[in-house]
Amino acid sequence: MEKRGIATRIEGQATEETITALVEIWKIYPILEILKIDNDSVFEANLPHERYIGKLAFFLLNLGVYPLYIAPRSPWDN
Repeated sequence: MEKRGIATRIEGQATEETITALVEIWKIYPILEILKIDNDSVFEANLPHERYIGKLAFFLLNLGVYPLYIAPRSPWDN
């Protein structure tokens, strides 16, 4: 599997801004199979309801992209 790194600055820290940035990136680059994501509550990770799926994960899964959340308290994995 080929690894590719794309970095972009996202204004604000909200799911909507992240989705908008991903849509813009995927207009240029192919949609990935796996996307590594920060394990922050802004991305609706670590939610208290185990049957709830966050908006970002829902968006990714609908495109066939597997969201891979980094381990909690591991910013070096970003």
